Amino acid sequence: MHNKIAHDNKDARQKGHGTLVQIDDATIASFIAEIARTLRPSGHLLLWTNKFHPFQGVASWLANTPLSAVNLIMWDKTRVRMVYHSHQRSEYLTILQKAPLRTKGVWHDHAIFGIWSEKPGPGHPHHRPLELQRRLIEAVTTPGDLVFDHTADGFSTPEAVEACAEPRVFLGADLPT
Repeated sequence: MHNKIAHDNKDARQKGHGTLVQIDDATIASFIAEIARTLRPSGHLLLWTNKFHPFQGVASWLANTPLSAVNLIMWDKTRVRMVYHSHQRSEYLTILQKAPLRTKGVWHDHAIFGIWSEKPGPGHPHHRPLELQRRLIEAVTTPGDLVFDHTADGFSTPEAVEACAEPRVFLGADLPT
């Protein structure tokens, strides 16, 4: 994977972020394979990607796993930043599901739109949209389920888990910034 982060315009909060070693495709594929191994049947993996993956694909990451891409949500951050050749204000969430593929009984919120407008949360530059995360967590989990984020980054996922109407368990990690 090309180091796209190094080319982004960074503000003071992100100084030095572009110098971090980027995770290569083989490492991402091994993470996904291990997550797929531990997911329950028909379980979901919600995978944030940049603008390159919707058209370059994630198929190589899913090879030899029981996961399939079942949906794509575009997050409209409502603010613009310059990336490469054009101004961007979106990120993408690829929704993967472990076989057997089904929605009945495993996807509980059918009112989540494919384009979601929500400002990023405060603080960390990679803070994901809290309301979208909460809705998705409630859509694909049940109370008491484990929500795991192995690249918690801005740690918005535990905030979204805490905001759920009924409790879930959060487990996550990331490198300190």
